[in-house]
Amino acid sequence: MKREERRKWEFPPDYTHGEVTLGEAYTALGERWLEQAIFVSRVRDEVLGEVVTVGCFEDYFLTVEQWVEGDVESLETWWQARSAGRSRSVGLSTLGDSEPLADLAIEVSPSRLQALEQGVLGVTREGGVADESRAGRQRRARVDLLSLIALTARLAERDAVA
Repeated sequence: MKREERRKWEFPPDYTHGEVTLGEAYTALGERWLEQAIFVSRVRDEVLGEVVTVGCFEDYFLTVEQWVEGDVESLETWWQARSAGRSRSVGLSTLGDSEPLADLAIEVSPSRLQALEQGVLGVTREGGVADESRAGRQRRARVDLLSLIALTARLAERDAVA
């Protein structure tokens, strides 16, 4: 079993992911909807194994946490503790399977995700793939989650305008 490492981060509403601030999600989705949601992204990494990253909003701040295969706490127990009190889950699936933890999933290939990041969000992943450290691999999983949230907000905005 791996020792538990710090895998919890907090992002303020003015944090920018590409051309999108996290606070924009409140405008696009509404405070009630957003604060009742949990966002989830899962990746399989050849070194880390399965990595599940979740994000929840509270008072305009986003808290992101990660579970990594081999952690002392089981994924089921970890997920239940984080999703308690959240009435909806929104997931990103880049593995070719639907995301079992999500009620609503955006299913895209990794190349399509990068195209959406660049075209919709203005995000370019610089050097992320070259960083093979444990922290670099975990950072890429966090970027996936931030992209899921930003894409959800941007696509909701576009849908509202259409």
